[in-house]
Amino acid sequence: MREIIQTCLQNPGNAPVHCVGIGGVGMAGIAAALHDAGFRVTGCDLIPNRLTQRLADNGISVQIGHDVAHLTPPPRFVVRSTAVPLDHPEIQAAQAQGIPVFQRGEVWPALLRAHTTVAISGTHGKTTTSALCVHAVRAAADLPGYFIGGEWEADGQVYQPGRYPVFITEADESDGTLQHYHPAFAVITGIDYDHMEHFRDEQTFINVFRQFAQQTERGVIYCGDDPRLTHLVPATPASRSYGFHADCAIRALDVQASKRETRFTIAVDGRIRGEVLWPIPGRYNVQNALAAIAVVDALGADVDRAIEQLPAFQPVRRRFEYVGRHHGARVFTDYAHHPTEIAALVAAARERAPGRVLAIFQPHRYTRTRALGPQFPAAFAGLAQVILVPVYAASESPLSGGDLPDLVAHFEQTGATPTVCTADLTAAWQLAGEMLQADDWLLLIGAGDIEQLALRCETDAPTDASP
Repeated sequence: MREIIQTCLQNPGNAPVHCVGIGGVGMAGIAAALHDAGFRVTGCDLIPNRLTQRLADNGISVQIGHDVAHLTPPPRFVVRSTAVPLDHPEIQAAQAQGIPVFQRGEVWPALLRAHTTVAISGTHGKTTTSALCVHAVRAAADLPGYFIGGEWEADGQVYQPGRYPVFITEADESDGTLQHYHPAFAVITGIDYDHMEHFRDEQTFINVFRQFAQQTERGVIYCGDDPRLTHLVPATPASRSYGFHADCAIRALDVQASKRETRFTIAVDGRIRGEVLWPIPGRYNVQNALAAIAVVDALGADVDRAIEQLPAFQPVRRRFEYVGRHHGARVFTDYAHHPTEIAALVAAARERAPGRVLAIFQPHRYTRTRALGPQFPAAFAGLAQVILVPVYAASESPLSGGDLPDLVAHFEQTGATPTVCTADLTAAWQLAGEMLQADDWLLLIGAGDIEQLALRCETDAPTDASP
């Protein structure tokens, strides 16, 4: 397969390429990269969004809706999102015509083979860590090429070609295509069993990261606070750990959190390199910042300059993003959908909020809800109220044990956090409005379409929108 893809990528010459499911972040990024490489890119998706509009503005033909006519004239190859199944009409039509069909996660690593690549993966935090790596390398050297799995900075970029001879990319583990990466440097932020829709068990999931680490050509950078990683990553001079643990090569010391900021000192190989006043909440974001400094150090760029510029980092959309007010309370949206991520988010919010913290939570996938259901209630501990809405299917069919009533039963069994179930997002938004007080914070949590509630926020947002 690898050889076929490499052959298809040779001599673009304005050859047509078609992308099915182009509206997702990952597909939008690869469409832009193929366009830059010299292909004539077309794509389609069911619903228009900011990304499809941005692609269209940059000369990529985007069609709304799916139709086998999109394969006329026949493209050199078709790229599909993982969310697009093999029995999709356009995919079946392409295969019937002998047109090669590849997953996004197969094509993207092949495109990167010509670059010195830093690939960031891990169950949690890889999007923010990828953006932080770009920010730090840009401060320490020059703008690297990048792809991140979220819209970033004022123009909402997910991909740029860059000037510095390094490409920083988020590497997605969710569908197993992480095995196709052979980066110069790998960053692994942590491992928690996830993506049960693809991986039959936890060991199979972990093995994908093991292979990713083994295929890394120059060095693995990993979170030394994760015991799984300390056993998985070979202890070699090329391996570099970061975190709070005393054994970490890049370490945060004297971490002090307040309502406005987190203060910490960064040490590299035991030597103090600088103090950071970090406006972004959460200890997990301190770890993400350390990963970025570890990448700068591995590249031999200016670590001191990178540390100095850390506080200027602009977070990625839907990562503890302030979106406005609802009945006077401040509203934040976050992509968290795994219990570990939710627990970290809740801790960060409680650390900064002046009053109570409430949440609307949209579970993501029936497979995840069934597998991790008992872990969810504890993740919300300390919140004044959790409002649950139906599971976001993400193309899955309902599963016994993984639907909303099953999750509600887990919450009722623990009884630790006040919880109420609503029929849909609209009902949840209305109920939240009846509960909120002026000093409260409301968290919109989930990886599905819960972000649409952000559009309902009051527009008279304060000038200082930081958490």
